[in-house]
Amino acid sequence: MKLPPFTLVHKRMSLHDPRSANDLADRKMQLISEAEPQLGESLASLKQSFRRTLLNSTFALAQAYDGPEYFDPAVPNLKFVVSDLERQPKVTTIGIWELGTNAGFLPRVIEKLNLAQPSFTFFKIQAAIPAGMVSQPARVASWVRENLGRSLSKSERENMDNNIIAEDFFKRAEQVRREVGVDYLIGVASSMVATEEEGWVLWNYFSDSSGRTILASAYEVYEFARKAGRTFEMAVAFIAIGQLLVTLNRPRLGFHDEDRGCLFDKNELRANIVSALQKPHIEPGCLSLIAPKYRKATLILMDVLHKYSREDESDLQGGSSPAQLADNQTIDMIRERILQDMQSQLLSDSFLKPR
Repeated sequence: MKLPPFTLVHKRMSLHDPRSANDLADRKMQLISEAEPQLGESLASLKQSFRRTLLNSTFALAQAYDGPEYFDPAVPNLKFVVSDLERQPKVTTIGIWELGTNAGFLPRVIEKLNLAQPSFTFFKIQAAIPAGMVSQPARVASWVRENLGRSLSKSERENMDNNIIAEDFFKRAEQVRREVGVDYLIGVASSMVATEEEGWVLWNYFSDSSGRTILASAYEVYEFARKAGRTFEMAVAFIAIGQLLVTLNRPRLGFHDEDRGCLFDKNELRANIVSALQKPHIEPGCLSLIAPKYRKATLILMDVLHKYSREDESDLQGGSSPAQLADNQTIDMIRERILQDMQSQLLSDSFLKPR
């Protein structure tokens, strides 16, 4: 079974774990460095938290997909991801974390976005959803009442039942972002977004952000995508990328009130997003507000989304066997060393099991 290359598994750090995630990653790092120094040097240049997550995730997912032969896909996938991260001196890493949504083809669009441009590398994040992160309707209604300073009408209460409070997500998501080690973390919720901005209480929004965490709404997006003749995962990526670019380019760039089919339409009337999904583009005035270092990559991302379809598998890693991407001798060396460690009980069964 094919191993999704751009996947990171979050495991919450525990001070009570005698064999921490850092220790496990360090041991994998040692084995890889001895078998292939160049790959080891590339991994050593990565931020520690990100390197830890990448190593532990890749080997754990490889075993989950391929059982005892997890060595074969794990090493090539590491090479594949590292080569993506080395296309230019500074690559911005972004994790996309589904919070109860089910965009099954999300890894496909992520791989397409990554292979097309060198400025951003996107990852799908697998992580448990902490209690309290996804707001319950009663909590949302209470939060809105407190911020408005008045009681809510019946229509207002009904209108905000399908919202998640952005701040509830942000304060918990930042810890996950730091532990995973990505530069930005995007949560994709099945509800709409409720937020507070300069004293105004807003709800039914598509997205919001705080610092390096972003919240995107997939509420009714499947239907909007269907009407636009697009896939669900493409529409989710469209919304996430729009808020990411606003976050990266504040305060110059923001969403405009008038909906004109641009990536940066506010879409207060949510169904208006259909026209933007049909032909993804950015108006020249908005493009000029994006930092020059991101402009070329932004245009490429828009082109990828415009051309994206599930049937087109060109340029995907899946076109060839992952094992073909690495030297067989390297794989054999790492396999032999890991087996020796397992036999000597330096590594337990939990070492390579996904969380």
